[in-house]
Amino acid sequence: MPPTTEHGNATPPAAAWLACDPASSLRLALDVLAGDSVPQTQHLLHWALGHLHNVAVLRGHTDWVMSAGFIADGQFLFTASLDHTVRIWATDTGEQHASFDIGAPVRFLSGAPQVSANGAVLLVVGFDGLVHAGPWQGTDSLPVLPVSVDVRVNRAAIAADNDHILTGHANGTVRVSSLSAPHDVIVLAGTPDHDPIACVAFSPDAPGDRYAAVGTRTGNIRLWNLARPGRPVVLPAHAEWVNTVEFSHDKLMLATSSDDQSACVFTVPEGRLVATLRTHTDRVIGAGFSHDNELVVTAGVDKTARVFNARTGDQRAVIDGFGDEVQSAAFSPDDKLLAVASVDGTCRICYTHNGRTLFELQDHSGPVYTIAFNAAGNRAVTASADRTARLWNVEIGHVFWGHRGPLNTAAFSDDGAYVVTACEDGAARVFEAAGDSPVAVVAGHEGAMNSAVFNRDGTLLLTAGQDRTAQVTAWQTADPPVVLHHDLEVDAAVFSTDSTRLITSTRREAVLWQWQTGERLTTIRSPAEEHAVNPFIAIIGVDLSPDGSKVATAHYDEHARLWDAATGAQLAALEHAGIVYTAVFSHDNDKVVTASGDGHVRVWSAATGGLLHDLIGPSRQLRCAALSRDGQWAAAGDTRGEIIIWNVPDEQVVAIRQQHTETVMSVVFRADGAVLLSAGDDHTAKAAAIDSLRPLEEVVTMARQGADLATRRP
Repeated sequence: MPPTTEHGNATPPAAAWLACDPASSLRLALDVLAGDSVPQTQHLLHWALGHLHNVAVLRGHTDWVMSAGFIADGQFLFTASLDHTVRIWATDTGEQHASFDIGAPVRFLSGAPQVSANGAVLLVVGFDGLVHAGPWQGTDSLPVLPVSVDVRVNRAAIAADNDHILTGHANGTVRVSSLSAPHDVIVLAGTPDHDPIACVAFSPDAPGDRYAAVGTRTGNIRLWNLARPGRPVVLPAHAEWVNTVEFSHDKLMLATSSDDQSACVFTVPEGRLVATLRTHTDRVIGAGFSHDNELVVTAGVDKTARVFNARTGDQRAVIDGFGDEVQSAAFSPDDKLLAVASVDGTCRICYTHNGRTLFELQDHSGPVYTIAFNAAGNRAVTASADRTARLWNVEIGHVFWGHRGPLNTAAFSDDGAYVVTACEDGAARVFEAAGDSPVAVVAGHEGAMNSAVFNRDGTLLLTAGQDRTAQVTAWQTADPPVVLHHDLEVDAAVFSTDSTRLITSTRREAVLWQWQTGERLTTIRSPAEEHAVNPFIAIIGVDLSPDGSKVATAHYDEHARLWDAATGAQLAALEHAGIVYTAVFSHDNDKVVTASGDGHVRVWSAATGGLLHDLIGPSRQLRCAALSRDGQWAAAGDTRGEIIIWNVPDEQVVAIRQQHTETVMSVVFRADGAVLLSAGDDHTAKAAAIDSLRPLEEVVTMARQGADLATRRP
């Protein structure tokens, strides 16, 4: 949702945060900026730009656009419409490259156009029963296949060899022909007469024999091994119309969906029923495999998409809350994300592992029938009844996966080569910064791990745990950790710059250690009488200044405090109007940045405790903050999964980005300031490039372009 708070400043009526989507927010902010610019309007503008993912609108169709998809490497995409045309578009420019009029509305859903594996051949089936197929480059027409002239075709598919065509006919026959010899037609045996074919599929290009599968309007499913022609394997039938048949990418399984409210998974070539997916409460429109063949996603008239284990049938996630039936659901190439499209006009990009929505794509003004990823997974295309297709930026940055619980922190090694995460599942995971799976897992704590950081040279890990210990581990060796015991749960721990000391904190105290000997050098604790009067003085977080002279603590009592690291004497109290969740030093020792539930990030003088900058954002629910090493940028994460970035000298918001689906628990800049790393309650850590921070004048120009994309209609 867009910003909703005013932080005590007067808000113009036009900017009263009534917008509920990015496009409306852009228009609202631009209207207000035409008058006086106020911080709230700028916040709304940045929020909208951070959530507006539309890259291009593909206009030209004169009727509903029912299908869209990328061609091969993604340089081109196709759209298909009830206006009788299939059109080819250049992905980088959004310009129309070619158009083919087939003389009839183009079939959609399981009958949607297909492109050959090499991207050269386009296959289209019309509602008149004719099949058009051939090369799409350098021509303005697609030949009609002879196999479709005498007997009406309902569905067709092109084989992985880019030549053979499988057709399912209205009279129940199934035929194989080819582009190279179009008049040579094989009628597959074993199809009963007068059971019209509703869907067809060729197996993908994988080692072994080639298979063909069909489903019929009466619920029958048949599977042929084309290397050994003969009668098909008849699979246990659905009770009603079969909407889709789809092979797994290793062609060892077949998924089906039906109007009988179920989807099924069968083995190939045996046809043995592996799992029945029966949790939808209405017709199941589609079913498809993840690229690793482990999952199946289904789309249903019951307004949901669902994710299942392909081998057990266990339901893994439900994507619900749509206002109308779900027409399309697809896995990203790495299977980490799902794209889901609904007749209510909205689309969502969701996490596969839990179904939670990362962001919505909301700019269509009519039902959306198709959504598909490109091969890189950073773009999606949608097709809608509003007579447009839209190209979307669905880049989410580099994600570190594999956690089995919420994350509490994520941190870079000083050279930026590694990332370490601390997870509620009790493990710290070390990743190569460009990798997506851990290279090491440190699991020495019993219970949740609250924080994890590297020392300066990256050879040691310091972890803090619910088990009342802090531990120092040489993570690249098998050496046992050094364990520092506490009386209470350890919430945070940080190395000194030279790695000889470290600071830890519990709710009651912060302790400076000589960790190799286990000696407590300094204990920082508010007086007992103050605790009795003010129980909210409990510590939440701690940091040690780079020069080792000061300690900063964050507290529930709406203060951060600065302490002398040698004596434990309090030096200053830094006041907020809400719980202070973070207090960390700048790299040059001169400043402290704090983040509070009052919606403010504040930058203080570490020498005097004086306030230097008050950074006001759109959210009152900040949970973490960080400064870039040059002091130019500050970033904070909130409970909505958003990250707000400020230009510190100007105290202006320069970006608002949706990075997580739940609370952002930590943020940190890479040493060069070019990448921001965040950890979230949504079980992920993310590294996002900070290369698009622009002055307000450039942002307004971008906003006008975005508003134009969102509002222009054909």
